[in-house]
Amino acid sequence: MNNRTMKAFISLITLCIALLYANEINAQVVSGTVSDENGEPLIGANVFEPKTQRGDATNASGFFAINLGQGTQELIISYIGYESDTIRLNLRRDTSLSIRLNTQQIETVIVSASRENNVANTTQLGEVRLSIPQIKRLPSLAGEVDIIKALSFTPGVSNGNEGSSGLFVRGGSPDQNLILLDGAVVYNPNHLFGFLSVFNADAIKDVTLVKGNYPARYGGRLSSVLDIRMREGNVEKWKGEAGVGLLASRLTLEGPLLKNKVSLLVSGRSSYLGLLLFPMRASYKAGRSDSHLSYLMADFNAKLNFRISNTEYISVSTYIGNDHLKLFAQTYPVEESVSKIGWGNSTTTLRHNKAWASGAFLENTLGYTRFMYDFEQAGKQQLDSSSSLFGIGYSSGLEDYFASSRLTFLLGRNHKVQFGIEAVRHHFMPQSGLFTYEDSDGSTRLGVKDERWGTALSAYAEDEWTITKKVSATIGLRRSNFWIDQAYYGAWEPRAGLRYNLRRHTAFKLGFGQTQQYIHLLASSSLGLQNDIWAPATAAAPPQRAKQWAAGLAQYFEQWDTDFSIEYFYKKMDNLTDFGEGVNLQFSVTEQWENLIENQGEGYSTGLEVFLHKKTGRLNGMAAYTYSRSFRRFQNINNGNYFPFKYDAPHQLTTALNWQINQKWDASLSWILRSGYPVSIPDAIISSPPGGETLYSQNVPLFIYNDRGNYRLPAYHRADVAFNHTKTNRWGNKQVWSFGLYNLYNRQNVLYAHLVTQNTGRDSKGNIGIKPTLQTRTLLPILPSVSYSVKF
Repeated sequence: MNNRTMKAFISLITLCIALLYANEINAQVVSGTVSDENGEPLIGANVFEPKTQRGDATNASGFFAINLGQGTQELIISYIGYESDTIRLNLRRDTSLSIRLNTQQIETVIVSASRENNVANTTQLGEVRLSIPQIKRLPSLAGEVDIIKALSFTPGVSNGNEGSSGLFVRGGSPDQNLILLDGAVVYNPNHLFGFLSVFNADAIKDVTLVKGNYPARYGGRLSSVLDIRMREGNVEKWKGEAGVGLLASRLTLEGPLLKNKVSLLVSGRSSYLGLLLFPMRASYKAGRSDSHLSYLMADFNAKLNFRISNTEYISVSTYIGNDHLKLFAQTYPVEESVSKIGWGNSTTTLRHNKAWASGAFLENTLGYTRFMYDFEQAGKQQLDSSSSLFGIGYSSGLEDYFASSRLTFLLGRNHKVQFGIEAVRHHFMPQSGLFTYEDSDGSTRLGVKDERWGTALSAYAEDEWTITKKVSATIGLRRSNFWIDQAYYGAWEPRAGLRYNLRRHTAFKLGFGQTQQYIHLLASSSLGLQNDIWAPATAAAPPQRAKQWAAGLAQYFEQWDTDFSIEYFYKKMDNLTDFGEGVNLQFSVTEQWENLIENQGEGYSTGLEVFLHKKTGRLNGMAAYTYSRSFRRFQNINNGNYFPFKYDAPHQLTTALNWQINQKWDASLSWILRSGYPVSIPDAIISSPPGGETLYSQNVPLFIYNDRGNYRLPAYHRADVAFNHTKTNRWGNKQVWSFGLYNLYNRQNVLYAHLVTQNTGRDSKGNIGIKPTLQTRTLLPILPSVSYSVKF
């Protein structure tokens, strides 16, 4: 775009703004913030003017803005679980408000809600917002509340393997999800090898997942955005919450350093799995066992919030989380080997927010995020009279330094406009591997190291446009740019959403989004210890691209406060990567990652999602059904033909129900049924001919595969149940005892299947006979849990 064209473009925008402003000269803006009685901003609170049917939902900072006419106006402010408020105003100029809502008692919570902030009142497709109280009531593995597992009860979302906290959205892979904690990217959301997510629910305020044509302010990923916001901290008085479960304990403290001005929140969580494993260590030391392990998991959240005024504040938030595993083993011919595995995330975000009475809102952000993974193994091998020492070391990680600025403002009565810019400096450390071997004949030392810097710069604009009373649209455009290794990649990324109101609380929606991703996750397809590599887009692995189309029907049933939606989507993906056939990182620590992958793959996913979400009432919950298919294709895999994605599951049916029995007891039941995942089973087995035996003179058969993913595991289904007893003690502290059963009817769900062979002896021609057997492995039986928490 040359300078003359750019000047003409800017002049046209300026003229349009001037004309719109002239038409709205008599309009007045009502803006402000909505928070709870402790000063915590409420995200998604509804602010509604019934006469003009105009309204707004508060943003991540609790801010809203509505353009209304002069004269007497009435605002209704509502939020689920809080008492509604009505404010009458005589508007003569732009007005700024600071509104606080009080928490309802349990008798009224179950029947009250926001009636206007529903699924039919937005152009956004594929958006799910779950409240923390709802997530905490769901049954959970070992009684540990898990935000990501809770999302698997919504349509189009899967956690992957049994017990895992993976996130697979609409046929995408984990790296295609943009997971944000207070605006900072979290690259690995897992503790305990995926059995627990890194997000401590006691420190979290809001969880929003967007699966479809997500807004232009988000970029860099193909499948979804998971935007998680930490709590700000109580500005009125000091409070705390502590909890004890079977796997971990947690403690949260919050309160004012300067009342109504400066607040602090700190929250920590730690696992004592290492103590539970202590008997294994004693058995190992006594010689009764040939292995033992130790495990440490801990994370920490903190947030400091400075309120400069009712319309301006600065906050600093941080997260640090780590997992450490040590495995000691003695297996002939190895005298003893020690394996160490560690990984962790850390994030820091500095945010400045400023609001004006005109309805403008500015958010500036600076931050840092880091992910690291380390693997070490060392041992001594003894064969007869000779001995040798060996060692393997491997690490991978990345760091981001980022900054962003976003301005939101009202343009007339019918336009809500956003402009923004983002910059990220990436420090990629895809691999650093070292292999050492030493014996009487000498020593061997092999290694590989890859370290690169990249820069990403993006700008975007978006307009939420109310065209008529029945028609509204969201139109956005994002320009992304990426520089690395003297190379440049860039793309225009249009986003669009359209809503047509068939009648009140019933809407038909269309959506389209195009996205570009400049980072790849290279994850081993084998079971076992995680060994993920985050690598940049390069000539060997070009940026991933995707286009997604979606259409849906949304209905809100006011009398039951229930959202219903049905959506169809189709997503086309290009420049995908995967490891080549048979690659295992544990045995390729000295090989450059670009030599281990298949690149420029393509894929597509399509599906139909049905979702029913009853948000309030004595009986509330959600039910979802998803039909979807997801396929991939690479030139050198599966003979260049399409094959089902590793977590392709055509059918998935889920339900999660909460029942408030009385003021003290509530019960939750969840159930999931889905198709089994595809696995690859040999189509033929060829035995060694006479004299062709190897490996200690044993027959080594050759497995022949025609198609990848040619066999499906049995269907997966599981029910979980939980009972919660809430009581206030004599000191006024709220105590909750939770009792649960995971896998209620002890379903033996198959984790994976593999083929084993057994020699049956030689035939008359001297060939060794083979008897193949398909063996399956299950993981988690029925598991009881108990946990206790107290607020003080």
